[in-house]
Amino acid sequence: MAGLPDWAVEILKHHPQKVSHGLNLVLKLKHPELMPLVLWDIVVARPLIQRALDGLSFIHFARFVPSWDGKALMVITEFDGPLEPYVMDFAIAIGDVFDRLLSYTEGAPPLPVREHPDEFWTFVQEWNRVPFFPWDGERPDPKDPNSPFFPSEFDYPLYSAYPKLSAIDIAGPHEKRLPPALDNPAADVDARDVQGNILRPYAAATARYLFLRVTDAARARLWLAQQAAPAAADRTDAWPPVTDASPWPRGADERVKKPAQMLNVAFTFAGMQALLPKRLEDLRLFPQAFRQGALERAKANGDISASKPDHWLIGKPGQVLHVVLTLHTFASESIGDADWQLFTAAFDALKANAVAHGFAVEATHEAQAFLGQDRQPTGEIYFGYHDGIAQPRIAGQCPAHGGLKSDFQPAASPGEFLLSEAYSDIFRGPSLGNLPPELARNGTYAALRLLEQDVEGFDGMLASESASAGVPAAELQARLMGRWANGDPLTLSQTPPPLGTTSSRNDFDYAPSWEQPDLEQDHAGHLCPVGAHIRRTNPRSARVAGQRHSRRLIRRGMPTQWEESGTTRRGLLGLFICGSLERQFEFIQREWIQGDLAASGIAGMQDPIAGLRDKPTDFHFFAGGQEGQARLVKVPPLVTTRGSLYLFIPGMGTLRHLEQVNDGKWRPPAHTSIATSAPASSVQVDLQTVSLAADALEKQRAAAVQIAKDVTENQFGVTQVQANSPTQVPGSVPLKVKGRAPVAALSSLATLEEMARRPIETLRQTGPILSVTVEASFSGDAPLVDLPDAIRKMLAELVLEGVRSEWFKRLIEAFAPPPPDNPASGQPALGLPITELDPADAKFIIDPFGYWKQLRDAGMPVVWSKAHRAYWVLDYNLGQLVLSEPIDFVQQPSGAKLRGIITLDPPRHTAVRKAVEEALMVAAAKNRVDGLVDDAVRAALESIGNLQQFDAVPLFTNAVPAQVYWNVFGLPEENRIECAALARTVMLHFGQPEHRGVGDQLVSADASVRLVTRLALLLAEALLAGLLEYLTGRNRFKGTLIGELADRVELPYMPSVKRVIGFEEALLTLLQLVLAGFMSMQFLMGTALRNLLSPDPRANRGGEQPWAALGALLKGKPPDFPAALALALEEARRFDPPVTIVQRFVGPNGAKLHGVQVAKDSPVFVVVGSANRDAAVAFDEPDQFHWDRPAGAGHLSLGHGIHLCVGQTLQQLIVPSALTALLKAMPSLQLVDSAATPAWLDNVYFRALQSLPVHRC
Repeated sequence: MAGLPDWAVEILKHHPQKVSHGLNLVLKLKHPELMPLVLWDIVVARPLIQRALDGLSFIHFARFVPSWDGKALMVITEFDGPLEPYVMDFAIAIGDVFDRLLSYTEGAPPLPVREHPDEFWTFVQEWNRVPFFPWDGERPDPKDPNSPFFPSEFDYPLYSAYPKLSAIDIAGPHEKRLPPALDNPAADVDARDVQGNILRPYAAATARYLFLRVTDAARARLWLAQQAAPAAADRTDAWPPVTDASPWPRGADERVKKPAQMLNVAFTFAGMQALLPKRLEDLRLFPQAFRQGALERAKANGDISASKPDHWLIGKPGQVLHVVLTLHTFASESIGDADWQLFTAAFDALKANAVAHGFAVEATHEAQAFLGQDRQPTGEIYFGYHDGIAQPRIAGQCPAHGGLKSDFQPAASPGEFLLSEAYSDIFRGPSLGNLPPELARNGTYAALRLLEQDVEGFDGMLASESASAGVPAAELQARLMGRWANGDPLTLSQTPPPLGTTSSRNDFDYAPSWEQPDLEQDHAGHLCPVGAHIRRTNPRSARVAGQRHSRRLIRRGMPTQWEESGTTRRGLLGLFICGSLERQFEFIQREWIQGDLAASGIAGMQDPIAGLRDKPTDFHFFAGGQEGQARLVKVPPLVTTRGSLYLFIPGMGTLRHLEQVNDGKWRPPAHTSIATSAPASSVQVDLQTVSLAADALEKQRAAAVQIAKDVTENQFGVTQVQANSPTQVPGSVPLKVKGRAPVAALSSLATLEEMARRPIETLRQTGPILSVTVEASFSGDAPLVDLPDAIRKMLAELVLEGVRSEWFKRLIEAFAPPPPDNPASGQPALGLPITELDPADAKFIIDPFGYWKQLRDAGMPVVWSKAHRAYWVLDYNLGQLVLSEPIDFVQQPSGAKLRGIITLDPPRHTAVRKAVEEALMVAAAKNRVDGLVDDAVRAALESIGNLQQFDAVPLFTNAVPAQVYWNVFGLPEENRIECAALARTVMLHFGQPEHRGVGDQLVSADASVRLVTRLALLLAEALLAGLLEYLTGRNRFKGTLIGELADRVELPYMPSVKRVIGFEEALLTLLQLVLAGFMSMQFLMGTALRNLLSPDPRANRGGEQPWAALGALLKGKPPDFPAALALALEEARRFDPPVTIVQRFVGPNGAKLHGVQVAKDSPVFVVVGSANRDAAVAFDEPDQFHWDRPAGAGHLSLGHGIHLCVGQTLQQLIVPSALTALLKAMPSLQLVDSAATPAWLDNVYFRALQSLPVHRC
């Protein structure tokens, strides 16, 4: 604000404290003509944005507002708390939406934002700044301190009717259950390259810290590298080499053989500068928090007053610390045995050796755990609590101890703690960021904190305040922490535990979740106070501001005591390990421990245990739990910071090659492990396209112009004209074509192939650049072999005009149809019951079968669903009858024009089905499906690698069918990720109840149009490639489903008995085969695997796992195995049908349904999931999965009548072979948590898993 007078600057610096703040983000479009696309994408993204807002809980309102001149989009919001975590949590939740908006934006940061979070944050800071006076000419650089912009930290004036209330205060507890919290992506971590005590705790008895200053960098580098080298047989040092994370060996008795001592190394940023003076430029790439260090960021962390750095022992002003060495042991001074003597001697020798090799000792410190009668650490701290219980599970890793799913929280990705280009961070980008691998791979950050604890003050407070509150001291102690002193969570027990017991239970939560729907809602803190320490620092599923489960820490600490000024001080010395100091440690410290906005009911208060303060803080709780009365106590300052450092714990490779790293002569080998991706929630299932970086997008726009120019000049003759159309994009080149319309260029095989290779998002945005001025008719010098004009016109409209085209409108209306002309079809017929059941409710999604059974048992085989505005047919026999009557119950209502194989009625269905069956048979034969399955299984198992715990859905049950099916289908590699994402979006939003709003229909329709556009280009290319194969000698679609269908597409100038399908019919058929083809196989394989891994429910089977039973059969009686697996898969189809609802519509003459006449066009849903469990089908226990159920149990999972599943043969070739291969590779596979509610796809139309965590630990 250099342009303002000093008095104005001073006034603007100060503003009243308020809860909410404003965001005024301006997105300047590359071209004003893109605004319709931007607004359309916002409308389509509305359900995704709504779910994100519901889950993040810090937004008061949000608006997307076009500027008055249409040149920019303004994102205007009001939110609680600091801007940075607010913005970055949005990047996690709806990064895909930002990708699409920013792809239209001038000067956008690199995309996708999840892979470039720092650049995204910088962009937001720059474009959230408002000028305080106008300027002439070019927009000034906001980074210039003299520019006419308010500073990025300036809080814009904002009126609020409730200035002291947060969004959480207003919203209260979640009314609807949140989507499943899926495990984060796993990755195969090379434990040999990671230092110990990170992924698994040492659980040592003693740790001694050696704080060093570098005096001779060259000698220090050499010495450190030697410490990291593998132990040689002739090693004589008293101390061990640096310990890596490799599992310790087991002896013959299966007991772990622990080393006597463990050594670790960490650097401060100043230390890295001192050790690596030739890499200073690269070191600047490290995050700002680490570069600044704990000393510079002390005030923001709450280290003031008694905790200010002047009082620190470690990291204080003037103290130069470069390297921290830590030596751990299982020996203890309290025992004083020979192992302790060896440890003290080793530490003294280590210290002396460091001094002799380029270091000076600046400080030392020791921490010692409390030991039990068994001489093992108890985990107790000076305040009397059992500590160190809740540690995050790491995806892909077997836990050091305890259950795999004991904490009711998703597993964290390794990239939330370790840096690597192969590990996913919380944004789903590579956790290494732009750091050089030789400096940072398999390293991590740690905040070292020395905290003095006022033990006497704590005991005195318990005595006085418990008496004042009228509760026992032990209860107040438990309320402050959130656990009883022995470790039992208050949420699980409101009564004191028996004396002498300890507990490490972690299986609790503060609110119902998808996985644990029956838990008690404790939003107000009746069971566990909202302000309790463990609830503040890990709120789990409770409503708090921000993205759930995204800020976790690995904690490694011990009690410590030291002498100071003749007084014994006691406290805790710990490392808080994380992949981001800012996002994880600092956010928790500043917002959750020190702050008061993260949850409702803690305004004006701090963490009672860990909060840094110079005066007492209030603490509210309910005495006696749920029915207890509110109590208020005053908690004095209990903790003081006495030391703090920000450290980097390097990977073993970096340590071993420090000298070469400094010289820039060492690079680690390419990381062969690829971070495995799983959808994080239903939000992330919503991925619609693969976004492109802005610079790549511009290159492709230019390439599109050149392609159009080259093709039309070479084939049709072109001259340039002036851009004078009001919708013409500035900088584009309109074309005047001699003799033919330029859409004829779409008959070029090269043009079609090039367009088919580009993402739909790019095609939509380059449309105006490819726009042309047409001055000719379709008569002209037509090539002998060409696409019909109707096909070229369709492609031109979809690709070049996008949302402005008539074809776009037709497709949207087909996929999101308006209400039928016949009003009676939308109303229930008299005589049929009506159900109020909400198929979008989470409880219904989790288990719809129980609700359907209640209706059947009540004598209601047919009901009118108010939510779906359709008849549900729940009875097996009646459902079979509806599916058998193609005249009374048709595929589409009257007036539907665009149809494919699934939505066609006879006689067109008969002809198209025959052609599709022939095409599938040829494609399956020519592609050798068995070989494709082998290749896909091999690739999937290689991607799983050495992972001991992984998500089977993305890595196997989705991956294998997709790879096989796409090869048979003929979808080129470059289109598969995009098409799979679009198909999944269609399925997720298809047929959702109307009360969810029109958003779901539009999302599904939009994704369908994008997918149709892609398939239309591919089908046209395949059609032309087949026609020209005799000339070009190539056809990349030959022998594939696309190619075979293209060969059967009708051509007006080439009549043939083989060509029986219209282009539109073939196109819609391809779309339907994408949706109902590979995805139904994915759904079946996922649910079948889960059912086979679940305990057998029959009492006489003793909880035997069908997977194990089949494995024994495969091993002991191989000839009997195929038939047994076939029975199990048939039962899986019945028990969890991939397609739960099959749609029909009453024919033009009306029809009787359960004796009642219903109007034409009325939607009739045959509920396959209900019919398959109808006891009238004559089998025992229809609501149980019996893997060896005898053949003959009826089901409708593959349809019935003339519309029996056309792809069932392909399904039966792929699914059994894939599961057999998995069984051979992993016969001991187990579910991580068989009791947890599975993460079902949020659409009752389909029975599909979003995630299936399994392990082989």
